[in-house]
Amino acid sequence: STRVTVSGSTLTVNPFSDLAYSTGYRLEISPGAIKDLSGNSYEGTTAYNFTTTWKKPTVSIEDSNFVEGDFGVKSVLFKVSLSNTIPEDIKLTVRTWAGTASTVTKDYNGFGERIFIIPAGQANFNLAVEINGDKIFEPNEGFAVEILKADGALLGDSVARGWIIDDDEPYSLPLDT
Repeated sequence: STRVTVSGSTLTVNPFSDLAYSTGYRLEISPGAIKDLSGNSYEGTTAYNFTTTWKKPTVSIEDSNFVEGDFGVKSVLFKVSLSNTIPEDIKLTVRTWAGTASTVTKDYNGFGERIFIIPAGQANFNLAVEINGDKIFEPNEGFAVEILKADGALLGDSVARGWIIDDDEPYSLPLDT
């Protein structure tokens, strides 16, 4: 059959349709169904029980930036990506930490550990961190977003840098007359 191939000492069985995730199956080999090049029948195990699984995805987060603005709260979106989708939700434990931007000076609204869910079958997710606009001329400021834990996935690039781009005019110096 074209559904069964042998390469070296590996026997591959290609099913008629995709197997369901997390499902138990039994493969039975009839006596005499497998023969070597000399015509000898396979005498090993004739039944195999197995359960399907999926490849565990790797989760990564990308750097992002946003222009601060003069007032109000805006969201910086960080793209979180999976290397492959799976049919289960993935639970992320995430935190922010200060760089040159600070929660004390209200540059951004950081958080300790917070839970985010990537829904089953979804490959990308936008994680939002709020920043606060102001009219203070200052350098661009940065903070970090870190994925601490990913239930159902492996950690890839787990730290992203967020940049708040200042758009305020520099202060005018008084003229010496």
